[in-house]
Amino acid sequence: MLLLLFCLCSMNGIVADPMTIFETASADPMLKSLAGVLGTKGYEDLKNTLNSSGTFTVFAPDNTAFANAKLNLAKVEKITAILNYHILGNVVNSTDLKELQFVETLSKNSKYVNVGDGKGQVLFIERSKEGNVTIYFSDKKAKVLKADIVCSNGVVHIIDDVVTLASSTSDEIKWSGLSNLSAALVKASMMDTVDNTTGITLFAPLDKGFISSGVDVEKASAADLATMVQFSTVKHIFYTTDITNGQNVTTLQGGNLTFTNKEGTNKYQVNGVNMVTPNVLTKNGVVHFIDAVLMPNVSFINNTIQI
Repeated sequence: MLLLLFCLCSMNGIVADPMTIFETASADPMLKSLAGVLGTKGYEDLKNTLNSSGTFTVFAPDNTAFANAKLNLAKVEKITAILNYHILGNVVNSTDLKELQFVETLSKNSKYVNVGDGKGQVLFIERSKEGNVTIYFSDKKAKVLKADIVCSNGVVHIIDDVVTLASSTSDEIKWSGLSNLSAALVKASMMDTVDNTTGITLFAPLDKGFISSGVDVEKASAADLATMVQFSTVKHIFYTTDITNGQNVTTLQGGNLTFTNKEGTNKYQVNGVNMVTPNVLTKNGVVHFIDAVLMPNVSFINNTIQI
């Protein structure tokens, strides 16, 4: 009888209303862990948000992703910030995504995000020509397993990893193996500047960049190293998608940098120096790893910076 009723409803064009994002997570076997977190004490506000009439996009980690992440749900503030990092405040279907883009999320807690103007941290998203969607974070990546699950208040894309929050700029430099730059930040007392200046772009030389540029951190003065860091830092966030060929920007040091990008390519330069690994997200902006040291009016004598 129920089957007959269902068939009659389908024949008459009657389709059940879509569920909210929370209801969808509760009903989908792949998202039981997410639903469980949202149903845990302390996460009521997030649950209510995803059960509301708003419009959202959720990149929802599957059960395996949650199991591997081993999140400590007792740390409600931090886990809420992480979960908000998976949520956009508008509806974005997979077909709406560009080849490369940085989309703002609801993760705005100033304890974990300092990109400026009350904005949320961005997700670094890539969509291949074949339609495959990947999110890059730290040295990892999450892939979309199932896209475009329509809900009454938005859309869900199921992913295979929990996307963690970006670290501080100095930690990202240290953990990425940029030992010379890390030592320069300490010697020049510039860690506070790169970690706590709101909304920055830092051009970070690789170790081989220090060598090829003839810069010896041990021999260079703290003042010269501070100038180097200031000249390599812009108080504005420039992802590569924001860069145009010939664009000039002013650094913390006061000097100017010029971007170069050949049309139709993903090869970028700053003052003629190659960006080797661009778009490394940090708590307060973005870092682009480069293959030489940027300095204004520099000559090198005995491997010591002379300004």
